Amino acid sequence: RGIAAPAGGASKGKEKRKSGGEGGDTDDSGGSSDDDDDPNAVGPLGTPLTKESKLLQRMQRKAESARIARLRKKDYVSGLEDQVKELQDELKALERQLEETPAA
Repeated sequence: RGIAAPAGGASKGKEKRKSGGEGGDTDDSGGSSDDDDDPNAVGPLGTPLTKESKLLQRMQRKAESARIARLRKKDYVSGLEDQVKELQDELKALERQLEETPAA
C-alpha cells in the first residue's frame, strides 16, 4: 500500500524541525559538525582526515539521519492509524445511535 509522506516534505540542510505531535527527537543533524568542509579537520590520533575518511563520516551521518527519519515516519504513521481506528469506532457508535433513535 502507498504511504504518503508527512506534510513538510524533506528538509534541506541541517535544520531542526518541530513536529506537531508524536515523535520526540526532532533534530536531524545527529549532533556532528561538517568535518568534510573543514580542511584542517583531524582524526582521533591528531592526523589529518583523508578524503575517504571524510566521506565515510558523511555517509555514517547520513545513514543515522535516515534511520531517525524512518523511525519518526513510523511513529507518525502509527499515530495516524490509531486516529483512523478511533474515528471508525466513533462512526460505528454514532451509526448505532442513529438506528436506535426513533424517526420523528
